[in-house]
Amino acid sequence: MKKIALVVILGFSVAFALSSCSKNYDGPSESTIKSKIIGKWKSTYANGIEELTNEREIRSFYEDGTSTSSSTKFNDWLSKTYENFSVKDNIITIQRLIDNNIVEQTVSDIDDDSYSISRFRYLQHPEFTSKRTEVFKKIHVDYTDSIVGLWEGVDIEGDTTYGSIDHRWEYRADSTYTYYVMENGEWIPSENPFNEYNVDGDWLVSRWIQEEGGEMNYEWWDIERCDRYEMIWNGLRKREDGTRFNTKFIMRRVR
Repeated sequence: MKKIALVVILGFSVAFALSSCSKNYDGPSESTIKSKIIGKWKSTYANGIEELTNEREIRSFYEDGTSTSSSTKFNDWLSKTYENFSVKDNIITIQRLIDNNIVEQTVSDIDDDSYSISRFRYLQHPEFTSKRTEVFKKIHVDYTDSIVGLWEGVDIEGDTTYGSIDHRWEYRADSTYTYYVMENGEWIPSENPFNEYNVDGDWLVSRWIQEEGGEMNYEWWDIERCDRYEMIWNGLRKREDGTRFNTKFIMRRVR
């Protein structure tokens, strides 16, 4: 009986030791992250405050270990940029292929609808490493194809940043677009030497140069809806005095 009791005790001790070694960190398990991270996600909150639309980051994770990202953070234009990712314990390591930039995200929580980051570590740029928290929400739509076509402004609510409703946008599948203005009752295409856009999920960012040698302009929107008839944009922005405001833009499809 003593030998049996000793075997049982040793068995529990080994199981406890293995359990302790397998998860000695605070966060969801590696298997949980791997099973739930697949999909497209958009950053929504940073340090408990809702992110401005221009600060969004879109990340897509695929079952084959590849990923893509879109953002304009750190003055980078990332348009569905290809990456590889891996998960170890509760850390997601993401390696960008174009420049080998590597970032580590420490996951503090994850479920079917959102995941939270408690720490970012940038291997090539340790000065950017921080313990800021960030929340990513899962995106269940992708308007990359739906936006292609010609759209005309119908209504706008809130403060404007560029232009008004009296404009047209013609989006092409090659991520370029033409901007039209109304002059003397006719739609006239702008003479911008550079117009580029990126739609990733429900997030849209455009950039353009109005004249050769001019500065690059940017504008960001969250797409509320985009279908065969109508497109609705929403933007959360900040004024120079720090106050925030929302703008809604409604367009109709011309073709």
